[in-house]
Amino acid sequence: MRFPPHVFASLSLVLGLATTLPAQITLTATQRGWYDQHGDPSASANFFVGVTGGLTVRNYFVFDRAGAPELAGKIATRATMEIFLPNNEGDAYFSEDATDSGALYSLFGFNGDIASLINGTGGVAAYEALGSGSLWGTQTVSAADNAPGRLVTIELLPSFLDYFNSADGLFAMGGELTDPLDGIDSGADYMFAFTELAPDVRLRLEFGAVPEPSTYGLMGASALAVVIWRRNRRAAR
Repeated sequence: MRFPPHVFASLSLVLGLATTLPAQITLTATQRGWYDQHGDPSASANFFVGVTGGLTVRNYFVFDRAGAPELAGKIATRATMEIFLPNNEGDAYFSEDATDSGALYSLFGFNGDIASLINGTGGVAAYEALGSGSLWGTQTVSAADNAPGRLVTIELLPSFLDYFNSADGLFAMGGELTDPLDGIDSGADYMFAFTELAPDVRLRLEFGAVPEPSTYGLMGASALAVVIWRRNRRAAR
């Protein structure tokens, strides 16, 4: 079907306006760190996670939705964690087990007190809460990930989207390293070492194309123009 120039121009204008809203918004973690099984916190922005020297460590990342006013009224349809390793040194994953085949890094919704988590007073309760909330995402890691400057990406699950789309203000997620294949040994199995120098940890959010309110009127006018044109075309036959 071939439309006359004025109808085609109207449709093109509407299609262009319908995608004017940004498709992606990125949040940067406002806080990051770790707690060990004794409730002791990290003393820096390092987000080490795993087992070493008799310690089992879970890490965390805090984000502030209220700090991004452009998120108001938006519904995220996809979310990805982006974790960069420092360019000078760092381990995405390391194991002392020569036969180790990798491990699973999991992200959980943090269901504890965020204020005490951030100020380092969360204790054992914070450690427990970092690995006991709703599962938000997983990523298999191995020695192949040991590359300084590497970007580790984790696709987050619908459970995170459900939470995020109804959240407001600060929220946190905890990370835990487990090895479901051969078990984490008593030596060292860890990832994200030396990350106090790592770049920002980011949460990339994607949104479906949503027309601006004024676009709906144009869409209706364009649809009416198509109907009138088709009627006139039939009448002229």
